[in-house]
Amino acid sequence: MQEIVKSVTAREAPRDVIIFNHIPKAGGTSLIAFFRSLLGEDYVFRHKSRDSKSDLYSPGIESLSPQELDQYDFFAGHFGYGYHRLIKRPVRYLGVVREPLERATSHYLYLRKHGPKHLKAQALEMTFEEYLEYRLGLKSNPMVESCQIELLTGQRDLEQAKKIVVRDYLACCTISQLTEMQKALARLYRRPDLLPQNVNRTEKPLHELTVRQEVRDRLDERFALDREFIDWVSSTFRSNVQHLGR
Repeated sequence: MQEIVKSVTAREAPRDVIIFNHIPKAGGTSLIAFFRSLLGEDYVFRHKSRDSKSDLYSPGIESLSPQELDQYDFFAGHFGYGYHRLIKRPVRYLGVVREPLERATSHYLYLRKHGPKHLKAQALEMTFEEYLEYRLGLKSNPMVESCQIELLTGQRDLEQAKKIVVRDYLACCTISQLTEMQKALARLYRRPDLLPQNVNRTEKPLHELTVRQEVRDRLDERFALDREFIDWVSSTFRSNVQHLGR
């Protein structure tokens, strides 16, 4: 009986393919774990996923044949907007965003513990403020730029980005709303018994990592667009989440 229920849930629930634009350090691993439980491993594809032990990456979505693409119902990866063009079935996106400085803090702590060898060694030699200043000094770096709006929509124009989210996303929320999103998705897929996942949590309290005000001021300027977008995402999700799983 359990096998029958699993099979029906995996392939007869909403048939739109889901593409999850996984922004690094924004709760994405939890959502991927949730969909693995929801659909089963066979229907989940991770795009260029890094194995922390071997430091090797899995194949990308662009390497799949049309027949292979049709085997999966959920694609996840750090690939940005636009991969729906590869898939012939109807596609909806999911997205999760995070306050930019908090995301940079989480990334710094992640590198110190789990990062690729060269980045881990670099992060271990730096304070958090030194890490930020180093990245601010680079020509371009997504951890100290307003990159989330562009990763999710391919746009840097706020109004155009909003239109894409409304048109193409099943749901988009902040990391603090992720549990609520998972509960709504469980209802939508007729699995209200499925519990939300919460993995890879930042262990060190973020407020313990201090940054001088002059560095914060430089970051505030760079993060302004993402923060405006995130405020809109949060407000829109609060208004619409009750309809997602109904």
